[in-house]
Amino acid sequence: MIEEKEFKIDSLLMRDLEHAAMNLEKRNYFLARALTKYIGINKLNAISFIRFSPIFSTNYIALHIGSEKDTIKQLLDPLIEPTLDKTIENISVAKFPEHLGTVKIKTYEHGIIISWLQQPNVPSEQLEHLLIEGLQAISFVEIKEHEYFYDIGAPFEPDVARSIKEKDRDGLVELLALTKWMTNSDITFWGEANSKQIEVDIHIGSRKEDFGFLLPLGKGIGGNAAQHKVVMQVADYKNCAYRYKDVSKAVDSEEIRTVFALPIKDRDQNTSGVLYVGNRKINPLPMNKKFLLMRLANQLEPLVKRKEIKQFYTTQDRKLYFRQKKKELREITQTAKQLGEIEKWLADLLKGDVLLLDADGKPYCQNEHDIERRNTSQFYYYPLNYNERNLGSLNIWTNIELPLENDWPDLIDDVIHAIYIIYERTERFYHLMELERSQWLYNMTQETFNFETQYKKGVKLRVPLDHGEVWAVYWNKQSDRLTLHEKMQLDELSLLYLRQPIFFNGNTGYIMFDRPEKCTPEELRNKFLSVLPVETWIIHGATYKSFEHLHHTLLHLQALMEKVIREKGSEYVLTFNRFGLDHLLSNPRVSKDIQEFSKRMLKPLLEYDKNNNSDLTKTLALSLMYNSPSKVAKKLFIHTNTVHYRINRAKQLLNVDEQDPSSDIALRLAAYAWLFEQKINIHN
Repeated sequence: MIEEKEFKIDSLLMRDLEHAAMNLEKRNYFLARALTKYIGINKLNAISFIRFSPIFSTNYIALHIGSEKDTIKQLLDPLIEPTLDKTIENISVAKFPEHLGTVKIKTYEHGIIISWLQQPNVPSEQLEHLLIEGLQAISFVEIKEHEYFYDIGAPFEPDVARSIKEKDRDGLVELLALTKWMTNSDITFWGEANSKQIEVDIHIGSRKEDFGFLLPLGKGIGGNAAQHKVVMQVADYKNCAYRYKDVSKAVDSEEIRTVFALPIKDRDQNTSGVLYVGNRKINPLPMNKKFLLMRLANQLEPLVKRKEIKQFYTTQDRKLYFRQKKKELREITQTAKQLGEIEKWLADLLKGDVLLLDADGKPYCQNEHDIERRNTSQFYYYPLNYNERNLGSLNIWTNIELPLENDWPDLIDDVIHAIYIIYERTERFYHLMELERSQWLYNMTQETFNFETQYKKGVKLRVPLDHGEVWAVYWNKQSDRLTLHEKMQLDELSLLYLRQPIFFNGNTGYIMFDRPEKCTPEELRNKFLSVLPVETWIIHGATYKSFEHLHHTLLHLQALMEKVIREKGSEYVLTFNRFGLDHLLSNPRVSKDIQEFSKRMLKPLLEYDKNNNSDLTKTLALSLMYNSPSKVAKKLFIHTNTVHYRINRAKQLLNVDEQDPSSDIALRLAAYAWLFEQKINIHN
């Protein structure tokens, strides 16, 4: 998301390095600007940057920045040789005047960075790492320009360049081929953009000839890149915030995990296309390849044209009109139950689009926004800070000039004040409601509870008690629990698409509904990922036909979800009935009987292990599952001979007839049930 606010120094530094990579003619200018910022923030006397390449006429280019740059140039120039190694050797043994400060030398494959430090002073390691990585990436770009480009100033032959400009398919294929070659990626594809959507149907590296999709502007990775005119990259598409229904189906079918999207702009600074790069393994593009692609894009992009901003206009009496609007804002402030109400009101007033984002840049409200308006509008950014809390930002796209000086100069201040009031009210209300739901769910997942009390509370909470379906969701979040704000956002999505709230228990949620769902489990998971982009599992299809049945179903789901959490498989959407024996063993109605059967069957082994501190039960159980002593040995970190010994000893104690099929099946069932109860994962 683009935010018009003061940039941090690392952002400013990175911006100059990106410009240096993209602009051949002004490369040294932007490098000098980046180095100037660097010595300013680190309080250096000066900095020297010497980069080597056979493409330079003198084999090297030297930049000296700082108050002593002329003196340093005189001292360093005689020490610079045609090769990097020889130059480093000369500089390392050289003696420099003490007034220049302490000399710190950093090198990489194609360059030397010499910092002249003030005393006492310790430069930022983070900024130093960023600078060196950026300078290294620029050296990479300079070499690859000569390797890949038709001409140093243009990547394509003139006829190919014309073909690309005219959006001819052959020209775009050439573009994708060069992109794939430069990045060594698995797949590249082109998205044709207009005011409403992005269309992808040209690709290289896809496994399916019909690969492609339509993506609304502002949605998904490419849609956001096009909308906000920013480069975007996600490391793991399977678990990112930008998954979008039909697109995710196409991308997942190609097994694409890492996605990079680069917007290409036209003369009016509107995005005319999106260049995608994908990898089938989690493998983000490093900075050097990112810079190279930005260099390529810069050659394809014409100059930016400034947009005009309009004054506010109404056909009504202006004083009367704004008096009415102020009254509407007061009413919304007093009665609104969600922030979406004030979003809609302000968007209607300004004839634009309004988006409230939280501190992580995620929308507070799952509303449809006017993408077409946003695409042709001026952007305004207002931070939201309430009681020393960062609540995020108010983002406005409109053709109306802000602030409304004469008619309503304090409009934005009044709106922000209303946002704070509504936020506090909704957060307080949801906190109380969530506590009540969580307590009800906790009681429902106990072996015993007061049937009548729980039923009455369930009715109060509007849970479909007599029949319906339950979906269980788990979020693999690094912190201990979901935050209240995250719960509110996830709950809003559940209400929007399943018409029922989520009942939370830690990082697990349960949704009970009795009407046909408006979306598939895959679609709902994608919606959840837009709020919380972490590994997310859904178990669906658990139906119930009575209140008592609901109780058993929740216990059953809880046990299955615990198994999913332990194993953390790569299948994220699972049906309730697909777990095989696990489904049976996690069913509270029958699991107790099966576990008792297992203990009776394995009793001689269990007693022997207890008395002798041995592992015969576990060894035999695993051997019955794997049918491979070597796999068991690897699992238990013991020798194969030890496995053979334990298996033979276990069979002697059990005295089971191996030739009897029924005895064999019974033993395997008992072994699997024991492993399940012990929570031993046999799948890895």
